Amino acid sequence: MKQLLFYLCTLVFCVQISAQQANLTKERIMSMSLEELSDLPLEDLMQAAETLGVSSVDELFAAIMNKSVSSASKKEEDSFVSPLPSSTLTKEEIRMYGVTSIEEALKLIPGIIVTQKTNGVYDVQVRGLGNIPDNNILLYAQASNVLLMLDGRAAFNYTTGAFNIDQLPISIEDVERIEVIRGATSALYGAGAVQGVINIITEKPNSNSNLISGSGQMGSQNTNIADLALRGAINDKVAVGAVVHLQQRNRDTNKLYVYNNNNVLGLPNENNEYVEPIAPGSPQKQLINPVKPGFYSLSDLAQMKQFNDLFQRVEETSNPERKNELLDRFPDPFLARRSMGGNGYLSITPHPETHIDLTFGYGQERKADVSLIDNFYSLSYQELKSGYANLAANIKNFQFRGSYYQSSNAFQFGTPELKMKERQVQVSTGYDLALGQYVGIRPGIDFNWSQFKDYDSEIVRKYGGFLNSCAIMKSITPSIKAELNIDKFRTVVAVRSDRTNMPDKWNTSTLAALSFKPNNDHFFRFSFSHGMRAATLINSSTSYSWTRPSTPNKVAFKGNPDAELMTSNNWEFGYRTRPASNIIVDFEAYLSNSKNFGELMSMQSQVDINSNILKGMGALGGQNIGSFDEMPIMAILQQLDISSYVRYHEVPFEVNQIGMSANVDWSLSRKLMAKLNVNVQKTTIDNYYKYSQSANIMEQLFNIVSSDNPNGIDVPQSGGMRVDKECAMGRFLTFSKVVAEEIGKLQAQPGGNLSSEQIMVAIAQVIADMGSSSDKEGLFQQIPSEDGKSFTLRLMSDKFTTPKLENNHKHKATPSFYGTLGLYYRPLPVINVATTLSFMSEREYATQYGVDKLDSKFTMDLKIGFRPDNRIEVYVNARNLFNNQSREFAYTDNIGGFYTGGVTFNF
Repeated sequence: MKQLLFYLCTLVFCVQISAQQANLTKERIMSMSLEELSDLPLEDLMQAAETLGVSSVDELFAAIMNKSVSSASKKEEDSFVSPLPSSTLTKEEIRMYGVTSIEEALKLIPGIIVTQKTNGVYDVQVRGLGNIPDNNILLYAQASNVLLMLDGRAAFNYTTGAFNIDQLPISIEDVERIEVIRGATSALYGAGAVQGVINIITEKPNSNSNLISGSGQMGSQNTNIADLALRGAINDKVAVGAVVHLQQRNRDTNKLYVYNNNNVLGLPNENNEYVEPIAPGSPQKQLINPVKPGFYSLSDLAQMKQFNDLFQRVEETSNPERKNELLDRFPDPFLARRSMGGNGYLSITPHPETHIDLTFGYGQERKADVSLIDNFYSLSYQELKSGYANLAANIKNFQFRGSYYQSSNAFQFGTPELKMKERQVQVSTGYDLALGQYVGIRPGIDFNWSQFKDYDSEIVRKYGGFLNSCAIMKSITPSIKAELNIDKFRTVVAVRSDRTNMPDKWNTSTLAALSFKPNNDHFFRFSFSHGMRAATLINSSTSYSWTRPSTPNKVAFKGNPDAELMTSNNWEFGYRTRPASNIIVDFEAYLSNSKNFGELMSMQSQVDINSNILKGMGALGGQNIGSFDEMPIMAILQQLDISSYVRYHEVPFEVNQIGMSANVDWSLSRKLMAKLNVNVQKTTIDNYYKYSQSANIMEQLFNIVSSDNPNGIDVPQSGGMRVDKECAMGRFLTFSKVVAEEIGKLQAQPGGNLSSEQIMVAIAQVIADMGSSSDKEGLFQQIPSEDGKSFTLRLMSDKFTTPKLENNHKHKATPSFYGTLGLYYRPLPVINVATTLSFMSEREYATQYGVDKLDSKFTMDLKIGFRPDNRIEVYVNARNLFNNQSREFAYTDNIGGFYTGGVTFNF
């Protein structure tokens, strides 16, 4: 790999340079990791202890373990006295344990649930609550309750709400530390922080920065990962830096998971036959080789498509620009993730009380991720190109941040209608004001403006897109945070009110935290918070329709900008203790109640019959129409134009979660360090019902078919169903039979070759005679065309029966137990061994495609490094050492062992 060879050559050159020992300033010491501290000779350790004002080396290690944190209270402070459940992970720790991405590193933080979909593509959640509501599309299985931030700038995915680090063109080399707050923190950081905040803080250049640093590794599944940074100070007031990175990862298979729970897909037999009659002489057909849900190659899918008209309807539309959608969507089915990007940094300190940071970056990525629309297969490729600029200024007590973000996002590669452009402007201000000795307040105001549009493309203008227009989401948000410090007690109160345009109203978030520090070794905290989810385009602004692989063959999605936002109330109790100078233990117990969940549900389903096919439908309806018994209704429906109007719909679910977490950081010696986090939780749903969008649509369709079935769907195994003469379909069949008979009489007459106009006159006469041009219940309507030469008969139903509600329903998609143990051992000064043991209990994803049960999973990661000095390390890395190949996310790849070799360096 050219990049890796470049790095190695650079290292050979740099190793020849004698580096002067950095001055052990207070800032330099506090930025060191425990590993770096352990490398110092005893005389330097004593000097460092004296610099920090501690009396022993043990106290020095304790001071380094208490990393500073700024996200919990929006000011820099010792993490031990953070008033909220928070954790900090440094870049040094990330490198120590050999993780290969930022998402993977989050496993080391308590309360974070990290699951891998395919090689290097992850789902990240804080305490769970994904796949709510269940039995719906897989979209809701992804995290949408966590706010991702970069240096305090919100990087929320306003399209689906899903947690997406791909929006940030950064790598591990950019990171200084990652701060996580668990629980609702919308009062501090705004809508979206329902379950927590993950704030990635980048390393800014300064006089202590390494001039050159980076890493490179390559290994199994054609994996190549590299990053390189240059940082330095121009003078005592200005410092600059730049970081570039790239990665390539492949899947270990080129097969895609196929749902096929309704048995509409199959493979031909050795005679290239696909279907056969259900019985000798029967016009109805059945599949010869129906496929089971599972993984199939693209060639298998191509065969399924060749013989299946539903598949062809989904993959090929009237769009002439499309030639072979299946191959267009998967040009490289082995690819898991490919990305590249870079960031620039400029830090200016014109005055001791003034600091300005300008960061900017650009990145592009393609990855195999869960498909967001109805396909026969679960994965699709998503492609993102994005750039940003961020200006942050701290002038004494005043803080200002302004940012601009722009992206082009293809949610399903090869489908131009699902491509969208986004522009976003964010401005935030705050001012720290002290009122006497004990009280401090911080008023602030934020502004957000985001524009999304999909009409730039000629294809979208002709055939429709995700929005079919331009959508704008905006908010203005005043906020205030107040603190009261009296002796050993501290109170933090925050209120934030968002004035949004979707929904068009004020939404208020609150937070109150009380802490008590009896001495330096014990700290108690309690907090209550109320937070809300931000509006997303998929729920509020969608205006899109597409064909589906099953009935109905057309679905129109429409957003609901007035829907209530999901909210969550959280109660937290925590206790931190330092039983010894080299160990910190953090316990937290939490309880949350969340409501205002929503899902895409059908508001109306309809069957449209164009008058030009009434003659053929009359012949079909003429079979056994007199008795209306056991008609093959589904066979009839598959020949009609059936559509459903779907809108974001609120459900009455209330989700309750109770849990506990324990986190231990332990420096057992200068040779051995440990990190442990254990999480136990229970998630239940009140006012729950097992009802899906598909069941909703089918209920409406069967309401069209049968008028005497008020209690829901009742379909005989034969596939037939009683059709009442009084229901819409019964009236239609009667009507079509009469039309067929009337046209037959006219055609039997001399010169019976009827023109379209004559057929229309005959149909109009039948309608007049039967008096069925409209229905008093609105279920059977005649829709004339603009030219008056044809019309459509529309059969409609908006029926939706809410099933019996259930309380205390166990939510199985959120794990009840998960945790990580990390051990770092240095048997020799030049040798280090790091291992990470991770466990997650079983889960179950219930979607409209079926139920996918995932077994509990235990993995062991191992990294062995050789470090001849503090500037370079060569290592071998095994993730999932024992090759546990079970899946971690619904309908995605088996995740097995992953092995690389690499190097890190800093000079």
